[in-house]
Amino acid sequence: MPKPQLGRVMSVIKDPMVSDHFTLEIPALPSAGMNDTEGLLIQCQSMSKPGVTVDEVAVALFGHTIVYAGRKVFNHDLNVTYVENVRGSIHTTLEGWAQIIRGTKTQHGSFKGGSPAEAAGSGYAVLGIVKIYDNVGELVLEYKLHNMWPATIPEIPLDGTASNLITHQVGFKYDYYERSDGYSMRGTDY
Repeated sequence: MPKPQLGRVMSVIKDPMVSDHFTLEIPALPSAGMNDTEGLLIQCQSMSKPGVTVDEVAVALFGHTIVYAGRKVFNHDLNVTYVENVRGSIHTTLEGWAQIIRGTKTQHGSFKGGSPAEAAGSGYAVLGIVKIYDNVGELVLEYKLHNMWPATIPEIPLDGTASNLITHQVGFKYDYYERSDGYSMRGTDY
């Protein structure tokens, strides 16, 4: 096959995907008193779409090694950076969520997915949706992160010698993700 020419490259790439066309949506927080889902959406500055690892299974026979695919493993970590507002709504929301997960004084908390007597989805783990868009705002890729919850809520850095933007590096956990929408899921091409 000959080296690709400019026209062929442009017909395949068209426009590159850019890193700032995304949202992380958390449609419902684990308590009726927590309603800052818009803040968690708008104030999300950066994140990485989670990846997956497929383990290898090596079979050695007669001096040869053949490698097969093993189990599919999710790393269960999602690191997100939020920009805080003057009211501290992101930190307040996350602290409230952490209190639902485990109480400060008692170490008691909610069940991950709610108790059997409660409605489904009433526990501390919720659905997260990562959406990646093209240059005109059309949905390219959508992923559902199942049973997401904050595991690391950072301290707030305060500094009396400067005026710095306050951001939070939050570590979420999730069970697994699946692609749920986008160009390829709808049968359309770019």
